[in-house]
Amino acid sequence: MTESSSARPHTGPRVAVLVVGVVVVAFALIDRWLTVRRGFSAPVGTVPFLVFGGLLVAAGLFGRNVVPAYRGTATILLNVILLLVLVEGASAMLRRWRARNRVERSYEEMAWHPFYRDKPWAAEYWREFEESKPMAYAPFVIFRRRPYNGQYIHIDRDRRRVTPGANCAPGAFVVYMFGGSTMWGTGSPDSASIPAYVQQGLAKRVSGPVCVVNFGESAYVSLQGMIQLALQLRAGARPNAVVFYDGINDVGTTWQFGRAGSHSDQSDIAAAFERRSAVRQLAEQTSTYAVLRQSFAPVRRDTFPIAGLADSVVHNYLGVTEVVRALGKAYGFRTLFFWQPALSESGKVMTALEKRDVGTRARRHLQLFAETYTRMRAIAARDSADDLHDLSSVLADMRGDVFLDQAHLTPDGNARVAAAMLRAWDGLPDCTAPRGCAPAALAAR
Repeated sequence: MTESSSARPHTGPRVAVLVVGVVVVAFALIDRWLTVRRGFSAPVGTVPFLVFGGLLVAAGLFGRNVVPAYRGTATILLNVILLLVLVEGASAMLRRWRARNRVERSYEEMAWHPFYRDKPWAAEYWREFEESKPMAYAPFVIFRRRPYNGQYIHIDRDRRRVTPGANCAPGAFVVYMFGGSTMWGTGSPDSASIPAYVQQGLAKRVSGPVCVVNFGESAYVSLQGMIQLALQLRAGARPNAVVFYDGINDVGTTWQFGRAGSHSDQSDIAAAFERRSAVRQLAEQTSTYAVLRQSFAPVRRDTFPIAGLADSVVHNYLGVTEVVRALGKAYGFRTLFFWQPALSESGKVMTALEKRDVGTRARRHLQLFAETYTRMRAIAARDSADDLHDLSSVLADMRGDVFLDQAHLTPDGNARVAAAMLRAWDGLPDCTAPRGCAPAALAAR
């Protein structure tokens, strides 16, 4: 029997395997084409089907030679994977080193701040903070923390941090407070957040129940607070007063993306809707991709038009205040806006740690803060609505470590901010509780 005739018995199975492989590949490609054509992202399962179909085609074409070819290919792939793992590990280390060099203080580093050394609650608080920190999707406002029940951090079923002492019984004087992580109370237990101190102060001034609701959330900009308020009004809620405490995140996201009006995590949100391959999405989650992007395609912040960006931040923020005021007139609540203190613009005599934080931040980043805060001080000084208050220097006379970083405050700092907010209530006109802008008992202290 010749060599060619001995190979014929294997021809049938090889052809069958080849046909099956071609069918699998064709099916995967057609499915991908139809899915994308309908406007959806390419299906993740396309790649495994293509690989499987390709292996079947190779087996049909090369027959017995496919085994040694497979071994050689597998060896090469294994070495490539090992190399990628090593590169990813090195990139992760470099990424952490760069972050440490920039001294962009993480929450973990905050936990080691000297303020907490003699606080018996600190260790448990920061453990609970790490547990409660992960975000989940929230309609229209994009993200919020999940419900959480700890000793020092409580987040209710509506995903809002609990304000101790709040009495939201019918007829209560209701205050909604909006802002970012500084309003939420990063670095402080429930009882030492800004809303908690406002609750305590109003309870002493108001005859009847007081309900201060903390809508603050990490990374929220003023526009997200406005949307959150609109959602509450749509659901039928009718607060007596709403408080907005913003500034840091509006400036921060502008610096991050080079344009005002942005929100945090834009790239992640965009990836969920844009048609990107599964391989690309996976690659973009790696430290290697992050290091390469930072090294070869960094955001050119040295070319940002600082004055123009500052104007845009102020313009967008004032747009939010106009909408909220209009809602207040339509729904009968009083509005109060507070431009929050930032370490670099506080006028405070800084401690060594505070100087370190400011000194390691990008010069142009600090310039954006300076330009924006200068504009907001001038606007607040001539505010015709008498509801926009500049708190940028409210901590100027405090000594010691009050700032944990550029934005976050110790409980002592939160107490000072809350006291300033309560003073702003002194000028509110009398109204009839529970509706209107303020109860009469509030003005007659």
